Amino acid sequence: MGPLAPPFTGQSVAFTTFVGAVKDKLNYKVLNISNRNNISCSIFLYFEIIVNIIFKNTDAIYFTCSRTLFGSTRDVLLLFLSRLKQIRVVNHLHGSDFKEFYRSLPKVYRKLLYWCYSGIDTTIILTEGMEEEFTDFPKMKTIVISNCYSNELDNLPKRKDVIDLEVHLLYFSNIMRSKGIIHLLKACDILFSKHNNLKLDIAGNLLGDSISSLKEISTDFFDLLKILQLKYPERIKYYGESKGMHKTQLLWQSDIFILPTFYRTEAFPISILEAMRAGNYILSTNHRYIPQIITKQNGSLVEAKSTIEIINEVEKVISNITKMRQIQNNNILHVIKNYNEEKYVKSICDILETNN
Repeated sequence: MGPLAPPFTGQSVAFTTFVGAVKDKLNYKVLNISNRNNISCSIFLYFEIIVNIIFKNTDAIYFTCSRTLFGSTRDVLLLFLSRLKQIRVVNHLHGSDFKEFYRSLPKVYRKLLYWCYSGIDTTIILTEGMEEEFTDFPKMKTIVISNCYSNELDNLPKRKDVIDLEVHLLYFSNIMRSKGIIHLLKACDILFSKHNNLKLDIAGNLLGDSISSLKEISTDFFDLLKILQLKYPERIKYYGESKGMHKTQLLWQSDIFILPTFYRTEAFPISILEAMRAGNYILSTNHRYIPQIITKQNGSLVEAKSTIEIINEVEKVISNITKMRQIQNNNILHVIKNYNEEKYVKSICDILETNN
């Protein structure tokens, strides 16, 4: 049980990748939680949960846990019935706010959730340190399985040797205020006035978040984008949602991937891994678990919400193109070795098939 893409988020991409990869390896039923935020769809999902747990022979349940009150009700039903039928459950956490969510719940409901989660056999976390999200469950067994990039990107070369006078910056994520897109655009206004060889490509869907509604971020983003496109014609392009070959081309033609995120639930952005496979230098923020992914061998980190630091770091990177190229090629080899799709899928399958 989890979200299938679209819409495209880190959690839905990871879940969809796993489901697609095991279609010939496991006999399974998918309960899709995407777009289940209205009452009628939710009721049907609850019905699916009851039917598939009570009336079907199931060896194990794999689900991506929710961190909202409404979403957690389906988790409670799933876990409650699985405990009654003594079915092994594997949980996969894709965000960095479970502890915060759990402790914010009303006392009675929190006790119910505690009982349900206490029946989970194993919880998958994305990186070391994320076990702190389950400090309220001292007996919880956690295993680290990092996210992966799509194997579609393995059609790309394993080395980036092209020397171009232009340096392409890339923002490839949902257009949300808390992802730092406005700070990046303001930084580019200064950078482009000083460096004629810089270009910026932007791809992603517009989404509201806890800071700005969809309408607010849409207005601010397009207003600022229009101003910059008038000042710097042909140097800033926005493509909307990008996928398939266009996505691969955008990633490959870029040099510096910039994700100045301060998103509240940020954990292990798949977009960073994709950008590394495509030979990008990574510039992100010292936020949540990102410092465990990005070291000096992969790129650099700046403080969140700082336009000035983005400017300074980009200027530092482009002042030494040779070093930038070394890091780009190091990133390609690094993700192929550590974050490939085959390794990711096998690790989850190994857990699901334990004791079955």
